[in-house]
Amino acid sequence: MKLMSLVGVNKYLLRSSILIGFIFFFMLPVQAQYSASTTTNGPYGYIYPDSLIQSRANISVGGMITAYTGMIVFMEYIWYRDKASTPFHFYNDNQQWLQMDKFGHSFSAYRESQLAYHAMRWAGFSKKKALMYGGSMGFFLQLPIDIWDGLNEGYGFSWGDVLANTSGAVLFSAQEAIWDEQIVRLKHSYWPSDYRQYNPKLLGDTHLKSFFLDYNGRTQWASASISRITGIKSIPSWLCLSVGYSGGGMTDKEDNLPQYPEITRYRQFFLSIDIDIARMKIKNPYVRSLLTIANMFKFPAPTLEYNQKGEFKFRPLYF
Repeated sequence: MKLMSLVGVNKYLLRSSILIGFIFFFMLPVQAQYSASTTTNGPYGYIYPDSLIQSRANISVGGMITAYTGMIVFMEYIWYRDKASTPFHFYNDNQQWLQMDKFGHSFSAYRESQLAYHAMRWAGFSKKKALMYGGSMGFFLQLPIDIWDGLNEGYGFSWGDVLANTSGAVLFSAQEAIWDEQIVRLKHSYWPSDYRQYNPKLLGDTHLKSFFLDYNGRTQWASASISRITGIKSIPSWLCLSVGYSGGGMTDKEDNLPQYPEITRYRQFFLSIDIDIARMKIKNPYVRSLLTIANMFKFPAPTLEYNQKGEFKFRPLYF
């Protein structure tokens, strides 16, 4: 009991330190001032001011703090509510779900960094400041979750998760720093699989739960503008070549359930085309906002598949 109490105190101090550090981390650059009056074009037709607009800064930074605080509250009072506290420990989960969860971590960190960066540019922060604070958002937003995993029974701190989070944030920030654009975008698609019926407790007993839990139905993509990577200007800049990865036949995390020996796990690799909405000139601000969200998902299109069963498949429409 004494050990558990100490762990609880340490977790409280850890959460407080992370939250306070995050607030100062993102609030400090709000005090910065920029004297330039020109503007910079951003994706989706946005025009980013080069001088700080305090009202926008309050919204963008306040939004990030609110999101971070909301995540802290969710993890404490919902996700880990019924979990027993343990001393900090590590857990190697790199072989689970054919690494689909790691691709998911990278995708989430990439998108979080992207949203935070553009929110700060919209507010008038310089590119350097936005990359430093917003570009690292994906890493710092995910890190407390990994630390909490290390302090709760049934989980553990995973270096694989941390590496995946880092790769997503770095992929976004490096491209923005070098090219001022995203040549390669990470995307996601989902279609209900037939495997959740074999383990509904783990893979979801409803379609909504399966959307979050069933890795068999997920595909992670990397899409790149064909004209941008080939230099052929006659090709529309928004038309992309996309490579995807997924896994099938997974009825449990690492090893399949023994009562279904006929089901085997296998990797899937995809080649398809995609659309990068950010490269389209969209004037309506409401349409821009909706399409910003839509651009997270791979556009349904004809797709070639190769899998570990040795099969080549052509899918007329894959999502």
